[in-house]
Amino acid sequence: MPHTGGLNLRGKHMNCTIKAGLVVAAIIAAGAAGAAQRTFVSTQGVDNPACSLAVPCRAFAAAIAATSPGGEVIVLDSGGYGPVSITQSVSIVAPAGVYAGISVSSGDGVTVNAPGGVVSLVGLTINGLGGSTGINILAAARTSIERCKTTGMTGFGIFGAPGVFGVEIRDSLSANNGASGFGTVGGSALIVNSRFISNTGDGVNAADGAAVFLRDVDASRNGGAGAMASAAAGFTRIEIEGGTFTSHVAGGVSAFASGSGSAALDVTRATISGNLGNGIVAQTTGASAQAIVAASANTVSATSIGLAAQGTNASIVATGNTVSRNTTGANGGFGGTVFVGGDNSILLNTTNIGTGVSSYTRN
Repeated sequence: MPHTGGLNLRGKHMNCTIKAGLVVAAIIAAGAAGAAQRTFVSTQGVDNPACSLAVPCRAFAAAIAATSPGGEVIVLDSGGYGPVSITQSVSIVAPAGVYAGISVSSGDGVTVNAPGGVVSLVGLTINGLGGSTGINILAAARTSIERCKTTGMTGFGIFGAPGVFGVEIRDSLSANNGASGFGTVGGSALIVNSRFISNTGDGVNAADGAAVFLRDVDASRNGGAGAMASAAAGFTRIEIEGGTFTSHVAGGVSAFASGSGSAALDVTRATISGNLGNGIVAQTTGASAQAIVAASANTVSATSIGLAAQGTNASIVATGNTVSRNTTGANGGFGGTVFVGGDNSILLNTTNIGTGVSSYTRN
């Protein structure tokens, strides 16, 4: 083939690339000009400026570009719809029985960067194929995640960036991720009836000023703790009501503080069993750190230490718990204290009461 022919082929390829870019730009521009309150995606769709029910789009990104702020994107049939970045108030909804997949080979599956916006994600399945974070919430006034699955990411399944408040997770699964199933630094979250399983880090991690509330959460087989409130600075809090925390490498549920940090954990009516570390833990490193745990009406069994307070200014106040079949039922060490009320049942452990345990009478 003559040399000029090769040049012509390259020129045609460049023209096609330019035209494809212009098509995408046209969709975005048209969507912004005539955005709809409700748009649709389908495996049979082709990205277009309308993304209507009659002419749906193929990808989430194109549909959001055609959706007005506060509108919704509806998934019509099962398939993969690609990673998406959200910069406005919007809902992405896959009805029950419809598989809406996002395969992530690099970067994040869903990025939420909508300052002041309200974002809702329903029924998404996000699979990591080398990608970093399943759902990465950088900014939003409120983010609702319901019936979503985030698995196989190299980092967090779901992450709330510093200062992100109003995250709500319901009926969801985060499993087999390279960091924690859910994590936030200095943000807030409510997590209800969700599972965090076999993540390399903690099931749920709240750090440095975060406040996280767990209701009927199942965390199991994570490489860290089931739930960890950690603070190197500021005040971090996790509140747990109900749920199960089993078979973790680094303990069931924990408040850990270092430096000038303060960590608090309130745990009520939870089942904490079979963890390789300890069951309910308050731990500090450094004289200025403080970790306080209030434990009430929990069942703690089959661990090393059921109630463990370790370090200066580390304390557990235990009320109405059943602590049995552990190596040690309750133990405070290296300056820690476990305050045990008379309504606890600490029995059938190899050693029921260790050092640093103080009994008290409730008023």
